[in-house]
Amino acid sequence: MRSMQADRARKQEIENLVRHDTWELDIEEDIPPGSNNISESLLVAVKDKKTDIPLFKARFVAYCHFDAEKHNLVHDSTNVRQNSTRLLIALDAITGFDVWTEDISQAYLQSATKLLCEVYLRPNKHLQPPAGYILKLLRQLYGLADIGDYWHAKFAERLTKKLGMNTVASDIYLVFRRARGQLTVLLGSFIDDTLACGDSSFSQLTDETRKEFELSSREYEKTRFSGVYIDRSDNGFYIHQRTYIDLLKPLPSNSDVLLLRQYHAQLSWLIHSRPDVCEAASKLAQFTEKSFNMSLVKQYNTTVQQYAASRTLDICLSVFSNLIPRACKFAPTLMHYSFPAMTTRHSSAALYY
Repeated sequence: MRSMQADRARKQEIENLVRHDTWELDIEEDIPPGSNNISESLLVAVKDKKTDIPLFKARFVAYCHFDAEKHNLVHDSTNVRQNSTRLLIALDAITGFDVWTEDISQAYLQSATKLLCEVYLRPNKHLQPPAGYILKLLRQLYGLADIGDYWHAKFAERLTKKLGMNTVASDIYLVFRRARGQLTVLLGSFIDDTLACGDSSFSQLTDETRKEFELSSREYEKTRFSGVYIDRSDNGFYIHQRTYIDLLKPLPSNSDVLLLRQYHAQLSWLIHSRPDVCEAASKLAQFTEKSFNMSLVKQYNTTVQQYAASRTLDICLSVFSNLIPRACKFAPTLMHYSFPAMTTRHSSAALYY
């Protein structure tokens, strides 16, 4: 049964690639020596494993480490900053806008510009061109080093030129739109996922975008964005990373300085929804190769155990009038963020953890 589901996922992925004209046949003898030939693989992942109906999803991935030109590429990250996500949710708690997430199916294949460099695909068991031919890549594949730049150029053009949005100075992947002097939407993108809060007029305006791109259905109430879960309730929004906390593992007793740095980076990602991690993460970062010792490993393991025990603590972004902490075993600490420039229904938001 699982094998049949995986085969269907692989078949659907190949059909999508063919439908988007991802490659073309080229005569192998005409390929100049030293051409950029890369390998690829058709991978299958199982999502929602703990549900009654797990989702099998296939992805045709290029092996970027074979890309001979990747070291010549210089580009920025195409993802919204973590603090911008919290800003977006806090704004929604104040304004009462709708908040939703959308996933853009096969986003990289929908880029307007074809590849500007010549890349050829080595055949594998899932993709065999006729004898004497080789596949020349025309569209972007997952795994290529500059794939995000192509997609962001297309998506940004849609947002700025056709929807009249502007970028925030502190984060170029966070955009906003004003109408009649009032803020109507704030939108952030993380690869092919978007998180937006806006009024009903903007929701209707983006219907044309849904026609241009292959978008999934919008998710309201309980959503997930950039590995962070966002739950909406009558009291506001709760943000947590419980699934990520469950993946944290203690360091082995024979760990070295490189392994500690790797695990520390994983722990730092929790700061997004657990600001109480900041102090522990900061202390664990204060070491060098010479000062490294096993007490740091013990300190890291103790920190992981503490956050595993308190995994039910969430950030609450809410207006003061309805603020009720959820799942707090300890006395909550209140962080107050004021928005004096806002002229909306409420002038402040609060944060529980």
